[in-house]
Amino acid sequence: MPNKNSAFLAAILLPALSILAGGCSSPGSGSGKTPERAAPRLAGRLSPEGKILRRYGPAFVEALPHGIEAVHLKGNSYERGYQYGTLLKNEIEETLKSGMTMFALYIGDKNYKKGLERIRKGKEVMERYIPPEFREEMRGMADALAAAGSDLTYDDILMWNTVNDSKMLHKGPCSIEEDLPAGKRIPYPPYRGGCMTVCAAGPATSGGEMIVAKNMDWYATPEMRRHPIVLAVQPTDGGYAYFTPAYPGWISGIEGCNDKKVCFGMQISRSDRETMRGAGWHFLALLLLKYADSLGDAVNIL
Repeated sequence: MPNKNSAFLAAILLPALSILAGGCSSPGSGSGKTPERAAPRLAGRLSPEGKILRRYGPAFVEALPHGIEAVHLKGNSYERGYQYGTLLKNEIEETLKSGMTMFALYIGDKNYKKGLERIRKGKEVMERYIPPEFREEMRGMADALAAAGSDLTYDDILMWNTVNDSKMLHKGPCSIEEDLPAGKRIPYPPYRGGCMTVCAAGPATSGGEMIVAKNMDWYATPEMRRHPIVLAVQPTDGGYAYFTPAYPGWISGIEGCNDKKVCFGMQISRSDRETMRGAGWHFLALLLLKYADSLGDAVNIL
């Protein structure tokens, strides 16, 4: 278990996490493509149930219904990243490049260079707060991509995994580069809707099991929508097995479940004191997925 008092556990204040413990169904996505209900078992499976598309060592890509691919990874942080980059090289290149262009135009108010520079500055602020194990995973991915002839770098992967925080903070009351001056408060714009997590249990479900569903109300390019994936991960360097829906190149999505049946979905929340000085939501998600075995544990991690 990581040191819960370490600086890297400081959370960016944008996302609120709905954390639910119990049995779960698979979450949906903004693309309308939803994994089958058996998807939570992905995290604990050693052998595939669907068609195998590609293999690399103990890792493999499995075809799921509705055009979704399950990416099974097993090993330490660096090994999992290398497997990921090897198995999904083309998908990562296509998704990352199109997605970064979209976000740069948004964050730069239609000025690509301005937006890319803001994303870069946000990445530089956040990097020091990211747990070393997750930086190792991104380095493994970058090394695999380089070995396969890709021009993507570690910095590109890091920006892709922090761009969501930059994107959300861009419309907030403070800048990506710095916090608000001490004591200053600026009202956030009114909430206009977004992602949603729903939980049902007891008499509301057949058999009384808990069912968790999540919609991701999210921007996505056509290239991103072509490659919906579920990461099914078995760490060998500590932590629990877990699954999380994602886009290629993200080392975690913003919802998921682990084999202790701790599930969460992330929604936007509003604050007048926001900062890029924190781990960011993809990495907070990974801390929950790998290390939380109860609601109390999840609260302590955050």
